[in-house]
Amino acid sequence: SSHFVLGAFGVALIGMGGIAILTSGHTASHHGISDRRWLNLVLTYVSYPLFFDVPATYWWRKHVVLHHPAPNVIGHDEDWDFLPFFATSRVQLEASGGLWRVYYRVQWLLVPLMLASGGFNVQFIGWRHLLRGLRHGRGWNRLVAFDLLSLAMHWVVFLGLPLLWFPLTAVLVFYVVRNVAIGVAL
Repeated sequence: SSHFVLGAFGVALIGMGGIAILTSGHTASHHGISDRRWLNLVLTYVSYPLFFDVPATYWWRKHVVLHHPAPNVIGHDEDWDFLPFFATSRVQLEASGGLWRVYYRVQWLLVPLMLASGGFNVQFIGWRHLLRGLRHGRGWNRLVAFDLLSLAMHWVVFLGLPLLWFPLTAVLVFYVVRNVAIGVAL
């Protein structure tokens, strides 16, 4: 039982530490940590792609370009668009019909699952954005190259290196727990 308490405390620390790193990255992505542009870029790349496996180029598009001009405005801000999985307004609920309307009335039951999977969802969407950009010719520039390098380093640091000392299942379980803790904290 004391191992469980220590483990739960460790997971909570991972979540809080993740929030601290991503908050610093958020501020750096707005060029708000330093007057030196290069330092803000480094901190953004360390926090999003290296630490959290989310491309910085996606973060800038999603958060700086789309979110800040119209924060939490449905149809403009991806941070607020949870359809079809969650309706977030009365308008969305009333526009739904049939089984969707029934589901939206009990969607609150899935909030813990949404929180636990939120980090993985951002990673998936970020990678999809990056790969689509490369595939459709919007790709190779200095920022994308830094993204790919930082993302590769994420896999080395958080999966490759631990495999030198721990079995694959332990590394994967820790990786999932880490992402869930950060996702819930976010």
